[in-house]
Amino acid sequence: MQEYDNSRTRPATEPKTPLLDDVQKAGARRNIPSSQIIYEINEYAKRNLQCHNGLRNLIDTASWKELAELTTRDKKRLREIYRTDLKGQERMWQCIDAIEREWFESVYVTADGVQYFPSEKALQKWKRIHRRAGGQWSITDESELETLPVEDGVGRIV
Repeated sequence: MQEYDNSRTRPATEPKTPLLDDVQKAGARRNIPSSQIIYEINEYAKRNLQCHNGLRNLIDTASWKELAELTTRDKKRLREIYRTDLKGQERMWQCIDAIEREWFESVYVTADGVQYFPSEKALQKWKRIHRRAGGQWSITDESELETLPVEDGVGRIV
């Protein structure tokens, strides 16, 4: 796309892209393709919207699997985002960790993906949501709850 200079009648010969130029320079310094940096910026923007809306929505709807996946992915990205800012990385890690401690007994990664054990608070929230949705707590709701992994207190799945 060609950019037009309003002060002249002919098109400018080079588009003015200071942001993309800076992205390219930063990528070259760190040996990261500029397309990867642009992708990460877009993902950050999406995540920022999720942080204000989606994170609360995951909690409000008791979407524990998605929340566990999100916190795990965010912790992994912290190392990339805060490469030189260890204090910033630590502060964000503590925020994510506080969310995990509130809603999970544990979150970890296996070959099958992100695994989690919901906290008692998470289980109670899940039950409340399903009671409201159906009006009554039913056996089918209980069987759904059984699909959530539960830890017996010594790290074993019950």
